[in-house]
Amino acid sequence: MKIGKLTLLESAIGMPEKKESLATAESSQTFLQDLLTNDLICDIIFSCSSPAALVRFSRTCRTALAAVKAYVVHAFSINRHLSRFFDDVPAFRTLQARTSTLISGSSAVQFFDRSYYPESDLDLYVHMRWRRELGEWFIEHGYRFVANTKQDESFDVAVADPKILKRDNLYTMRGVATVFTFEKPMQGAPESALKVQLIIASHTPMEIILCFHSTCVMNIISYEKAYALYPRATFEGRRALVCATDGPRQEPAIEKYGTRGWEMVRELPEVERNAHNRDFRFGPRWISDSESWVIALDMAGVVPPPPPNAFSPPLSQDPVGAATWKLSYEGGGWMDFAIFTYPMLQYEYLIKDEELLHVLQLVLHYRKKILQPSKPWRSDTMIYLDESLLAISNTHLREQQRVGLRP
Repeated sequence: MKIGKLTLLESAIGMPEKKESLATAESSQTFLQDLLTNDLICDIIFSCSSPAALVRFSRTCRTALAAVKAYVVHAFSINRHLSRFFDDVPAFRTLQARTSTLISGSSAVQFFDRSYYPESDLDLYVHMRWRRELGEWFIEHGYRFVANTKQDESFDVAVADPKILKRDNLYTMRGVATVFTFEKPMQGAPESALKVQLIIASHTPMEIILCFHSTCVMNIISYEKAYALYPRATFEGRRALVCATDGPRQEPAIEKYGTRGWEMVRELPEVERNAHNRDFRFGPRWISDSESWVIALDMAGVVPPPPPNAFSPPLSQDPVGAATWKLSYEGGGWMDFAIFTYPMLQYEYLIKDEELLHVLQLVLHYRKKILQPSKPWRSDTMIYLDESLLAISNTHLREQQRVGLRP
């Protein structure tokens, strides 16, 4: 039986095609149909397959495509992934949407890798303005604030620490203002605790994520999409480029991911240090470009972001969708980016594209002169331009893709 340009046998084990009788072909087709419509068997096979293997197999025939699609729906279920931490996952994801909070670290790795680390916690990367709302939400949902040695035991006091408000680098890791830890007894094992950490960004959560120790943990889950920034290296080649970063030594974390099966690449061979290396794509990048693996998440029960006030439109996507950066190699991986901020923006953005920065500055300045020339800067009357920024960014970056200026 033919599957595309290959026989079933060639597709499965790479053997040369053999001539077969019509009866044999029909029998093989029936066997394949039975195999691919058995969810239990497909789950066993597909759970051992890499993402690229799933894609290749889905292209062999319509039945294979349907089987892979059915598997992907539940294998990459964000609600199932987060159910360990939340009784009502859509309620948490609605909070995510309202506050533009990102999930990253080992939780995002496990989601893409379809794996499970029993000892892992949930790391949430939070915009400064939403730190109190996030913390209060967790306390209301059964979590207890666990102060560190530099924090007051009361969350109400700790969250208002003036050193945080001044972004006074309480933490030496780049971009981190402070970290709040919450714990809750695990159902069925009260001696064990679920742990959630709110990592509060001095500027934007993406700054922290791009300053991680290596590329294998540069994966992000927003309320609407999951992004793997270096999927070929991370989930196919099981390789991670160690990146230079400010702050404390990252050796324990690097060793941890080494023991989890990744080759931690400290020195990249010269032949791989170019823009054609699709494992570690050097040069300009965008979070939604062709080098990223992007999964659209099930939005059932998730309430989209509301308008920030009566004068501003709601965001049609998470602000992380505008993120651009550049990967360079200088004795190791180096993430190059800039933080863009403006008075009429609700959030700060991570942008490296110089042409885009110039366009945004011109457009936002012009719109500010027209919309709010002399009004006081109050959050309840401000006309926020974040939705305009996201629309301009998407249009500009898609056009760059079209003409071949970025992947």
